Amino acid sequence: MAPTPPPPQQGGRTPKAALIIVSVVVLVGLIGAGVAAYFLTRPQPVISVSSSYHVNGTPAGATGTSLHISGQKFSSSSAITFLLDGSPISGSPTVQSDGSGNVSANLTITGDWSVGRHTITARDASNYVTQTGVAVVIVQQGEANTPGPNGAPPDDASFKINVTISGTLLGANQTFNQNEVDIVTGHPDPNGGTVCQSEDDGQPHSYHQSTVNSGAGYRETSTYSCSGTYKTGKLTYTETLLNDTIAFDSGGTCTLTSPQVDEQLSGSYTGNNTFTGTVTYPRITAYTCDSIGAYFYHYGAQGNWTGQVVNS
Repeated sequence: MAPTPPPPQQGGRTPKAALIIVSVVVLVGLIGAGVAAYFLTRPQPVISVSSSYHVNGTPAGATGTSLHISGQKFSSSSAITFLLDGSPISGSPTVQSDGSGNVSANLTITGDWSVGRHTITARDASNYVTQTGVAVVIVQQGEANTPGPNGAPPDDASFKINVTISGTLLGANQTFNQNEVDIVTGHPDPNGGTVCQSEDDGQPHSYHQSTVNSGAGYRETSTYSCSGTYKTGKLTYTETLLNDTIAFDSGGTCTLTSPQVDEQLSGSYTGNNTFTGTVTYPRITAYTCDSIGAYFYHYGAQGNWTGQVVNS
């Protein structure tokens, strides 16, 4: 009798299949680790921006000022292109990262940068770009404490201007020179400054003078108010004569009947702590006098002025 054959073994191939599956899993794991290692070793550049000026904590600047850029993790010894809202910045300096991928540069803001909020990024020659941009704010010259045009004091600065005026009396064919001090008081953006003189306080001020046409002496007691602006290096000033009484040395009084503008001045900053501009003095005839035959008026005048900034 032939021997009974051994029973068939069920699932005899399972261990080999399991080994194949395990091998595939290990292979996939190794590939995944390789991809991760590849991405981790690629340059991942970052930048930061600093400025002497800020708007609500965000770095800011105006035409003529600079932003300082610091960057790390770029490709080593690579040319760096700076981008404003994704486009290369015109006129930006040619810079190169060092052997460790670090970069440092100053970006000068030009008139091509529109006023408003922007984002700065950077790209190296291997086309690696900062994934996170840095917000900056571009303002009008003079705002955010930036210099105004030609280096003028900022809009929020307070300072004085020693003014020298050279003019001509209209109708009298006479020239004159006089000095005054214009006081600029700065205010927070976007208001700009206001302009007045110390006498523009609504209080009486007295002066002894002589008439132009006859040389008659008189004491004038006046009160003044003012309005004026300072912004982006431009200045305006208007003085109003509120009340005015003329007491002649020889007797008789003349009184202003209504407030009158007695000075209008405007000008711009031209550099080197200097303002220049024009000035007019409207003719004022609105006086009544208590003596028969007495009269009084202010000649109109016009001229030019130069001012030096002090206490800026």
